[in-house]
Amino acid sequence: MKRTLVKFFSAILALTLFFSLGSCAFKGEEASPAEETILSEELVPGYVSTAIQVPDWLGGIRELTLERGVLYLVGQTAEDYTLGSFDIASGTWTEIGFDRSGLKKASENNGFPAYAISSLTAAEGTVWAMLEQYTDSGRDSYILRFDAVQDSAARRVKVGFEAGANTESTDRIFTGLRALDREMAILSDFSGNYLIDSSARLLQTLPNKELNYMTAARNNGRLMVCCTSAGQYGSCLFDPAALSAGETKTEEPLDCVSENGHWLRAGMEGLYLWDEDSGAETLIFRWLDAALSYDDVQLLELSAGQTVEDSEGNFYHFGTGADYIIKTSPGMVKNKTVLTLATFGTGSGVLDAVLRFNNSSPDYKVELLSYDGWTEKDKFLMDMTTGKAADIVDLSSLPDSAIDSGVFVDLLPYIDSDPELSREDFIQPVFNSMLRDGQLCKLTVNFGLITFEARASQFPGREGWTIDYVNGLIANRGENTPVFFWHRNRDALLDMLCLMSTAEYIDWETGTCSFESEGFKQWLRFVRDIPYTDTYTEDAVLMYPDGDVGYRSAYYARSFLQEDYVYAGFPGTSGSGSYFTELGDDSLGINICYGISAASEHKDAAWEFLRILLQCCGSDGFPVLRSAFEEQLESAICEESEYDFRIFTQSDADKLRELVCSTEKTVHREEELLALIRQGAEQYFSGQKSLDEAAALIQSRAAIYVAEKG
Repeated sequence: MKRTLVKFFSAILALTLFFSLGSCAFKGEEASPAEETILSEELVPGYVSTAIQVPDWLGGIRELTLERGVLYLVGQTAEDYTLGSFDIASGTWTEIGFDRSGLKKASENNGFPAYAISSLTAAEGTVWAMLEQYTDSGRDSYILRFDAVQDSAARRVKVGFEAGANTESTDRIFTGLRALDREMAILSDFSGNYLIDSSARLLQTLPNKELNYMTAARNNGRLMVCCTSAGQYGSCLFDPAALSAGETKTEEPLDCVSENGHWLRAGMEGLYLWDEDSGAETLIFRWLDAALSYDDVQLLELSAGQTVEDSEGNFYHFGTGADYIIKTSPGMVKNKTVLTLATFGTGSGVLDAVLRFNNSSPDYKVELLSYDGWTEKDKFLMDMTTGKAADIVDLSSLPDSAIDSGVFVDLLPYIDSDPELSREDFIQPVFNSMLRDGQLCKLTVNFGLITFEARASQFPGREGWTIDYVNGLIANRGENTPVFFWHRNRDALLDMLCLMSTAEYIDWETGTCSFESEGFKQWLRFVRDIPYTDTYTEDAVLMYPDGDVGYRSAYYARSFLQEDYVYAGFPGTSGSGSYFTELGDDSLGINICYGISAASEHKDAAWEFLRILLQCCGSDGFPVLRSAFEEQLESAICEESEYDFRIFTQSDADKLRELVCSTEKTVHREEELLALIRQGAEQYFSGQKSLDEAAALIQSRAAIYVAEKG
């Protein structure tokens, strides 16, 4: 079910709960007047997170629920699915066995278990789960049921009827399970809901599609299930005895378990409390503040609604596949000064850096100020260029002309005075590309590369790698061999040309353009006339990874070029023919260029955050620090694997290192500039303008743009 993305707000409420991860909750005797003064100045009510390690036999956590003070979990090891429990009061772990007869382990089934356990749910001292076994002919569906008082192992019974067919396919799949009491549960598929008994026999069909039992909240035995009203999702109270639902109560589906009398919802940003009397919803804490590491905030939802609250007000949740439970408890925490980070989105490296900084800084914490990439871009640009609202700013969407020391801080003095970091620690071509008029106001944390890949046997060296030479390769290619593999069409190649042109045909130092050059005209003809294909193929003359140069691109190059490859670069261009590119995507949150607002009152602390961010490269692109790049490169080397796509050899690493070290130019991802190049090219492709006219039009418009932005 899709969740509505709730925006972060810049205004910090006076009663917001502050967090200091890794701290100890304050518990002690009554404070003296002097101690009360210290507490009032330094400590505030908040929450503290700690880790509860799970035993090895459980494996990585897949699901969690709470029933009468005991946590029940589904785990997964390399071989099997597992069930276990954790008694909160005693701290005791217990393995819950179940009948595995006929269920293949991963080692017996091509490396993957032949079954899955899901939909962990509980009621009145019983725990239920759904087990789906994959067979050659389809699926066998089972119910696992465990009575905490009577059973030493979970009973496994086969569902006595078949699921309905999916409306979009012939698959018959049960999609969810919801326990109602000790003896009954509701099993759902794509078309309806079915009341079953403890032996998985059908008691009654409940075809009401307005109710979705997969998303539900439990509060001391009371149940809220997801419902739809006028096309909108919400929650309504459900009476298990009468099998009936009341009126819609909330605008968002509630989905967590509480044994402390609360209705809870796990949202994209954090955990929310819904008040049954007023209907108001209050943020309890953000996932980012409750997490212990980045792995805990994957997708910004720790456990997809499986957060639970015990009777003492402690919360338990997990990151999918983690080997520990996060316990988040009320406590006294230090009231830190807030640094705001304004961004369109947050990639893995940024979240990792925020957690590391917030855990290590004694006096500061970073909070995110998120803008909607579709509706708030103008507001973002206005706020950021006027130095409002944030200490640290995501600069990925700002034109370079808006980034100067009048608005953002020159970071070179910070680097030069840093005892642990110097200019020489950066990959030098990347570092040099960040400088503008001798200043560094825009710090690139990660970078990508655009280039062309060719067969090693057909590459004549950079001097001979011209468009005429490539046209010869195309003319003499094998029968039914496309130039590019199937989804590289004219639009995709034109995108690459537009990006490359901002580095190759614009001299940003002198503010001049050369779009009327023969080289650019050749590229326009090349993009227009090259034969494309829309038929899937595993053979091609050329490859261009479209910003995805990296460890997997070596595999794709070998696969589609059918032999060893080289990074040939764009034919007919200068230098290495390859270009650095900033990784920026407002909608995906892959933004990796940051600066410090000149209006910030906490510049030193903001720099400390950026230092940590440089070490947290995440999964997107390459880190700009040489040591981090080399570490990432070496860790990626895999000479042999049963999976070809994982193979990245020492030779691949050497090629990639050489590409990075030989590249000097950086493309400019400025929408207006890219659009005017594209518009001129498309007029040539459509016949509205001749080649010379199109080149002259692009030259004129680009020259004006560069002059205005220079």
